[in-house]
Amino acid sequence: MPLPLRSAVRRGILPRIAGLGLILASAACSLDYGAEAPDELGPGTPELLLSGVRHRSISDGMVVFRVEAERAEIHESRGYTVLFDARFVEYAEDGSVATEGRADRIRIDTATEDAEIEGNVVFTSAREKASFATARLAWNAAERKLSGGDDALVTVRTEDGTELRGAGFEADAARGTFLFGEDVVGSFTPPEPEGEP
Repeated sequence: MPLPLRSAVRRGILPRIAGLGLILASAACSLDYGAEAPDELGPGTPELLLSGVRHRSISDGMVVFRVEAERAEIHESRGYTVLFDARFVEYAEDGSVATEGRADRIRIDTATEDAEIEGNVVFTSAREKASFATARLAWNAAERKLSGGDDALVTVRTEDGTELRGAGFEADAARGTFLFGEDVVGSFTPPEPEGEP
């Protein structure tokens, strides 16, 4: 049964991170490497390597999203950007932290904005009072879906006592739901009806 997900994924955390990949890739296009640049780079060599990357999205004079990474590799000719040791924060309208998270590695396809998120993936939502943890997730921008795959265990914990872990995780940002496909274990605390203690 799909469970409600009104948090980070639907509001655009991953599209904003993918947008950073596009910004970094376009920055690589505008740099003049000069006559000393090699004609061809070896396999796997990025065209641009940045360290201490920081990006802020600002709306109406307020920071609404922030992402930082220890390192960014822009592979412009191959169409992707990789962020290493990435951390992100989404802010609510009142300036409080709405969602925050981290991952060891985020690979962003600059054409499709799809993303592969790997290594110690954790994000928490203050709005939903929930946290998600796993080793790997994939973001499909066209379908607005986040998935963990059949072999990646995802753990969801909420402040009301729900703790679920399973494989085949999928969050549908358009519908605002998430579900597990198989091997689900844990406990579910149903929400209290409104107006009751």
